Amino acid sequence: VDALMLPWLLDHDKQEIYETFAARGLAAGWVRDVKEILSCPQLASRDYFADIEHPVAGKAVYPSAPFKMAETPWQMGRAPLLGEHSEAILRSLLGHSENDAVELKEESVVQGRDQQAGRLPLEGVRVLGAVHQWAGPHCCQLLADLGAEVIKVETPEGDMVRGVRIPAPGSGTYPAGLAGSKPYNRSGAFNQISHGQLSIGLDMTQPEGKELFKQLV
Repeated sequence: VDALMLPWLLDHDKQEIYETFAARGLAAGWVRDVKEILSCPQLASRDYFADIEHPVAGKAVYPSAPFKMAETPWQMGRAPLLGEHSEAILRSLLGHSENDAVELKEESVVQGRDQQAGRLPLEGVRVLGAVHQWAGPHCCQLLADLGAEVIKVETPEGDMVRGVRIPAPGSGTYPAGLAGSKPYNRSGAFNQISHGQLSIGLDMTQPEGKELFKQLV
């Protein structure tokens, strides 16, 4: 069967194959990319996608109800701003006075919508991350997200997760699929687990590199 089907399948795109099978009552489906999902006639006829305006993020398209019920319709709303409803919750749900709400915000007990985030738990802590690949960098990323100053110590070639310096065309996870002239700075995997950190490249096969590392410690 494969020998008979494969040449025909290779000669048609996925939508043609799906529509041909469906017209003959054969169970089939095709994997759509995001653009194809957004332009799907079936989803459009069901008003599956909704435009939602956000005061910071702007207008974006969101998926809505996976199914519709006549008496309990789906309600769509935007995500809240940070601390947007702090005062309303304190006063209407918890019974605090307006003065209480002001004092709690001034003491950074609660976050108001116009306040900056409070001090992170690890602010003032410095971490030396002599780690590479996945587990160690992931731990360092958690520490950085919690406010620590993380110094990532790399070899002159860089962390292995940065990828090779001259990748094959189409390989790797790069923005827009383009490795660029410095692919070691564009690796999606590396940037995912290294944001908000500092980096120093040290050759610790040399005495001077070892001494610099000791100074960092």
